[in-house]
Amino acid sequence: MLTSFQKAVMTIALAICFATAFGAEVWRASHAPQAPHQEVAAQQSYQSRRNTPEERPEEAIARYNKFLAWFTGILATATIGLGIGTIFQLRLARAEFISSHPPKLVVREILRLSWGHPNVQLRYVVANVGGSDARIIESHIELQEIKAGSLRPLQPIEGANPVGHITLIPGSHIFREYNSTVSDLSLAVSQLVKEMHVRHFGAERRGVYFRGFVVHRDKNGVRRRTSFCRMYDAESERFYALGDPDYEYAD
Repeated sequence: MLTSFQKAVMTIALAICFATAFGAEVWRASHAPQAPHQEVAAQQSYQSRRNTPEERPEEAIARYNKFLAWFTGILATATIGLGIGTIFQLRLARAEFISSHPPKLVVREILRLSWGHPNVQLRYVVANVGGSDARIIESHIELQEIKAGSLRPLQPIEGANPVGHITLIPGSHIFREYNSTVSDLSLAVSQLVKEMHVRHFGAERRGVYFRGFVVHRDKNGVRRRTSFCRMYDAESERFYALGDPDYEYAD
């Protein structure tokens, strides 16, 4: 269905075409020899035929081709303008759609791959649950072992992207693996110490945390960041979301 802009362009183009054709006919009529009065037509007919040169077929064809060329040129110009306007509107509509349906990346399904390995190995999923494409341009993943105090600041390497430079369409996901520097024994000891502190001193942020972020860009060039922080529970052998909006969020 044509939009109001396209209808306006087509109306202007048709108006120009009709105005050009009408103007050409008016110009032709104003420059054509005037017919004699009916009362003296009989007397001047012979003289008029002698004095007024008849239009040859070649001249008539040339004049017709000239008008046709003008009409074709105006129509072609209007068509080009309509095409440019349509392309502009399509781009604007796509940009508005992406703005109203932005991409959203989430990190989930964090699982241990094996036991008995010197270091903890994990597998995780990055999924696009938004409404448009997301291009991953930067990421950082790390497993933190907190023995006392609060979580340590992340230390990303500039330009690093362990997740990979990949475009995720809406509804798609990728699997990635992470080889940490935390040993399997250290994970077990850390969980045991944490349980002892909780039992005697109350809750404390002590244990092992899977943390990181993923930066992605949509087709409008807008950058967004997804951050996550999951705490390991040895009893269920799973990672749970910390529930802190400072560490767990999606722009």
